[in-house]
Amino acid sequence: MHKKLKKIMAGAMSLATLAASTTVISPMAAETTVQVLGESTFEEKSLPWHVTEAPPAKQEFEVNDGAFHITVRVPQGADKEKWDLQFRHRGLSFKKGHEYKVSFKAKSKREGMELSSFIGTITDSDEYFVLDGNTNDMHMGPHMDGSWPATAVKLQTEWQTYEGIFTPTEDLDGCQWTFQYARGTKYQGNAIEGDELWFDDMSIECLTCAEDPANATCGWPESNNIGIIKAKNNVRLNQMGYYPNSDKKATYVTTKDKKAMDFKVVDKDGKTVYTGKTVPADYDEMAGEYCHIIDFSKVKTEGTYTIAVDDKDNESMSTSHEFTIGNDVYKGLLRNALNYYYQKRSGADTEEKYITSGEKNKLAHMDWSNEDLAYVQKFTHKNYSLSSYYGNIDTNIKLNVSGGWYDPETYSKTVATGGTAVWLLQNMYESSKKNGKDGKWADGKTMTIPDKYKLSGGNEVNCTATPDVLDEARYELEFMFRMIVDPEKDTIFGEDYADFVYDQVRESRYVPIAYTPLDYINENEEYGKSPRIINPPSYRATFNMIACAAQAARLWKGIDDDFADECLEHAKKSWAAILKYKEKFNIDNDKYYYRDESDPLFTPFVSYSDPNSYNDIVQDEAYWAACELFATTGDEAYYNYLKDFKSTITSDETKQCCAFGVPNYLPLGYDSEGVFSSFDRNNKIGCGTISLYLSDKTSAADKAKIKENLQATADMYLDFENDTKNGAMGVPYKKVQWLDYYTYPNEIFAGYDQGSNSRITNNAIIMAYAYDATGDSKYLNGAMQAIDYIFGRNAMGLSYVTGCGSYHTKNPVDQYWGYELDKTLPQAPDGVMAGGPYTWLADDYVKGIGLNPDKTPPQKCYADSIEAWSVNSADLDWQAGLIWNISFFEDIAAKTPEVTTTTTTTGISSTTTTTTTTVTSTSSVTTSNTKLGYKGDANCDGEMDMGDVVLVMQALANPNKYGEKGTDEHHITAEGAANADLNGDGLTVGDAQAIQKLLLGLS
Repeated sequence: MHKKLKKIMAGAMSLATLAASTTVISPMAAETTVQVLGESTFEEKSLPWHVTEAPPAKQEFEVNDGAFHITVRVPQGADKEKWDLQFRHRGLSFKKGHEYKVSFKAKSKREGMELSSFIGTITDSDEYFVLDGNTNDMHMGPHMDGSWPATAVKLQTEWQTYEGIFTPTEDLDGCQWTFQYARGTKYQGNAIEGDELWFDDMSIECLTCAEDPANATCGWPESNNIGIIKAKNNVRLNQMGYYPNSDKKATYVTTKDKKAMDFKVVDKDGKTVYTGKTVPADYDEMAGEYCHIIDFSKVKTEGTYTIAVDDKDNESMSTSHEFTIGNDVYKGLLRNALNYYYQKRSGADTEEKYITSGEKNKLAHMDWSNEDLAYVQKFTHKNYSLSSYYGNIDTNIKLNVSGGWYDPETYSKTVATGGTAVWLLQNMYESSKKNGKDGKWADGKTMTIPDKYKLSGGNEVNCTATPDVLDEARYELEFMFRMIVDPEKDTIFGEDYADFVYDQVRESRYVPIAYTPLDYINENEEYGKSPRIINPPSYRATFNMIACAAQAARLWKGIDDDFADECLEHAKKSWAAILKYKEKFNIDNDKYYYRDESDPLFTPFVSYSDPNSYNDIVQDEAYWAACELFATTGDEAYYNYLKDFKSTITSDETKQCCAFGVPNYLPLGYDSEGVFSSFDRNNKIGCGTISLYLSDKTSAADKAKIKENLQATADMYLDFENDTKNGAMGVPYKKVQWLDYYTYPNEIFAGYDQGSNSRITNNAIIMAYAYDATGDSKYLNGAMQAIDYIFGRNAMGLSYVTGCGSYHTKNPVDQYWGYELDKTLPQAPDGVMAGGPYTWLADDYVKGIGLNPDKTPPQKCYADSIEAWSVNSADLDWQAGLIWNISFFEDIAAKTPEVTTTTTTTGISSTTTTTTTTVTSTSSVTTSNTKLGYKGDANCDGEMDMGDVVLVMQALANPNKYGEKGTDEHHITAEGAANADLNGDGLTVGDAQAIQKLLLGLS
């Protein structure tokens, strides 16, 4: 391609992916042809055909009378070229040497409306087969031994047919057929407001395969479900499995109300090991199903099982996926899930030897911006507001902001999202350390990362003999430090906002999904890359850096004192800087509206497609930062700030939006009832309080208050998930309600909000901490049950984590993991959690497959497609919530396996692992009184009291009588010893002392 033309084609990459269509899905009807397209006639559906637009360009569509009808509302978009409005079909493949007859019909309302079209790559960089207005047909394009079209086709008001023979000279995968018709400035396109055009009879017929259709190698694959999820059976359960001593529940769904049914648990040899009856739970509004609860907690023997329900009406759907019971049900998941962050690193190539799952050779790639140079902007640009590569961009200040983690979309790096992830990972380490399990983070034991790295313009960082999880968090922290405003480099913000933190670095143009610019690395300067920009400093970014740096300072102390001191210095300096603006950021709730216009340091709303972009309430972040500084230093000044905190968002004290509180409510817009959750990327009260709970600087009185609040909020989550009136999937999450400001009168949506899976994992963390504070196993069971939802106990019957379970998400939104659209790119690695159902259905792709906010049950507002950004994103902070829970379960819940060895298959991969099991048969028992191993419960009586202290001391003093193999009938058991081993180092006198402290409320 000529340099000039390469530059032209790159301009098309700014398109936003906004897929839209009708709702009915049906198979192709053609019988005598081998049709490459997924849809041709629009009689019953339109997908995979969909429209795209680069705002402000706008179009509307409808499918009627068997034609796809488009109306142009705004004819010109971001690039002011023909590609700002498109109609396209992706996911096409072609065979070398095959002949394809390509044809379509089109017409327009206005005589002479210009239309361009080609078959080529999804990045628009190569055009293999093109529509030519000079000959009114299609011919081989410039990148397939052909030529560029002379001009665009001029449509007529009556149907015209255009066709041609396409003979590829090489195999092609991941192609698209696109039509372009926006108003251009240089390269055709003459659309005006109100233009209308119609398409019909779209066809790419393989003539070669049609000669022997029985052995055809072309055609639209039946396996391409375009993201539609259909449950494989009616049993909803955790497809990974359950710990032996945990509660074990599943849900059986039916289309109508039914009485209790018999069920059985069957081992891998076909032997029934347990029978019982389902418990009807009425209609679950969130799932859109009638439900029955299946409780099989009595089954404790390790092994591989299925559940079969005696449902005569649905026998083909009445048997569950396989699952395991064992102490290693999540084996390998923690390593794979944490590897997500390595693969998101900016400033370093992704190397195959450090990738833990998936197509490692394809997942490995060069970083497209090893040296991340970007321009500081005076204000936050709204998406698509830049008219050209350098137009309207302030290029006076250029900074090196290499390092950190990319967000999954658009190659941006957002401090608040990364900061939340850093806090969770560091808190996970702090929790492991408290429980005596921090040894798991030694080099290579749980994670696979490089032992050193060097960022552009920085010093080499040695990660040898330091905890791997802290090393990974440090990678993001080092980026945060580069985002600190330096008055010697920044003449825009340096004078007034020195030591504040820039909010985000991103592309100056929207980058479509999937898009990898690797082909253009080291390209000549005439082409270059779209410049990257740095958004202004913000309150939220500054508080995020302060909190994470202060937290890191105490964790790195004694490991790398120099880095610990650097972290604390940054935190203190930025705290002092931002506190000068307390009167501006700490204002009453009634003054929040339109705050982004009165103070640029509040991050403004820029786009519905950027969930990271909006946060205009930062009192909670200030509290969080003060908590972290106090937890690290014990300085009274920080305590005096945090102790008086009370959010102005709500005056309801039961919601705990105050100092030492663990909220059960988070704000979500001005006309929302809020979210039933404790923390997220924009609400940090819960984070600050948890750090105070862990800190040795916190007084006994404050710690007692925190424990009380933890327990109260955890009780609310636990009560909600166990009450079948709220739903039968065991979810600690309520539907939320909000208004759509872009409709009149405002439409009200009620259901699950964006990133709903992260709400559930975050609420599970609160229940896990309640268990840590009280030792009551009901909270640990509650946390585990919440995670059951993530791995398949949900309306979709789907595990939302890639590679985990028999039926799982495959195509989370990502710039590089684009296999769904481009077969040269890799699929996502294992262990990546999708954001999950979102009732608002903010992207048109999910609406296009038939989902409707008014009709689709909240838990079914989901599609597994890389183009479904509102429901299938895998954000940095959401991923960290899943990881935290899996780590905690491994620290606390897993016990030593027993008896004989058999081979079972894990849900992480197709390999088999050896587990220790005992298979026994239990019949006709439907309830379980057995508790999960209770923290401190040495005598296994379901309580923690002085009797446990006495038994521990007896077992240590006289092991022959009271040890695990003692002669006394009341000797300590293996389970009791595990319960009492609070320090993780075997049963010692220290454990007896620790139990006494818990009883006295001293720890």
